[in-house]
Amino acid sequence: MPEKKIIQNSLFQLWKAIVKKASEMRSDNKTVIMIICLLISTLFWFAKALNDEYNTEVAFPIEFTNVPDNYSLYGNLPDELIITIEDVGVKILRYKFSFVFSSLKFDVSKHFEQNKNKDKNGSIDLGRAALIKGIEKELLSNTKIVNIYPDNIEISYSRLQEKMLPVKVMADITTVQQHIVSGNIITRPDSVLVIGSAVQLAEIDGVYTQPVKAHNLDDTLSHNVSLQAVEGLKYDRKRVKLIIPVETFTEKLVEVPVVGRGFPDSLQIRTFPGVASVSCICGLSVYNRVHPHNFVCYINYEDIQHRNNGQTEINVESNSKYAQRVMLRTSMVDYLIEKVD
Repeated sequence: MPEKKIIQNSLFQLWKAIVKKASEMRSDNKTVIMIICLLISTLFWFAKALNDEYNTEVAFPIEFTNVPDNYSLYGNLPDELIITIEDVGVKILRYKFSFVFSSLKFDVSKHFEQNKNKDKNGSIDLGRAALIKGIEKELLSNTKIVNIYPDNIEISYSRLQEKMLPVKVMADITTVQQHIVSGNIITRPDSVLVIGSAVQLAEIDGVYTQPVKAHNLDDTLSHNVSLQAVEGLKYDRKRVKLIIPVETFTEKLVEVPVVGRGFPDSLQIRTFPGVASVSCICGLSVYNRVHPHNFVCYINYEDIQHRNNGQTEINVESNSKYAQRVMLRTSMVDYLIEKVD
């Protein structure tokens, strides 16, 4: 075959060059003869080996083309097939070093044209026979296909749907001293229209931005940021405006009543003092939006029901989006449990 002759001619030319070089060496005749004999043996062995049959694995690209506009494919669709082939050594070398496969293209639209229920979701089964038929067109003559992995591909398809999903920010933010992020990080718009299969849309709860790093901020940052692409999904926009509110902070101190939590109806608790001091920091612009009712100071019944002493720690919770670094200035109180008449 042409490939075999090309390789054999190349080996012959290489052998001639080596023999010529060896004859030019200033050495004794025995050494030269031994080198020539070794080369001749090697070349004959290699030429014989090219005529023997071997098995090898090669990667075969696969593409799924002509997907109808109103549909999308999903699932673990492979980018390539791993096929085990058998042929003589000269062809194996060509597959390994000089032969580039064209992609096996599977025309999805042909299935839809034959499918009477094309308005419904479903799947296409691409079996071993269909794969072999496509692969054989790209192989040299007489090459045998021993194995294919995967040998069956299930192509799931779904009619495209639309869904509004919130934008979720991925950000690493730091501020300079005496400054804080003084509110929620927002995007404009705060949601985007996502187009995709019902299966994919059901699996996601938002669209993420590309990671943003913003360090040593001393003022509000306004910045356009790209959305992270997800294979199989389309957005009505590629970028959103990111706003990170930053301002100087101040400390605020409030007095909050101490209450019991989890107590049975037959019991009530009194504390001494009856209020706890709570401190927090907040932006100057929202200082007047932080109130005592934004905090709850409480004692858990479970924490004291087995105690004999009359002193315990207080817990605190905040429901204010403006209050940060919430701390108790009053950490311990005396208490008295009374029965309710």
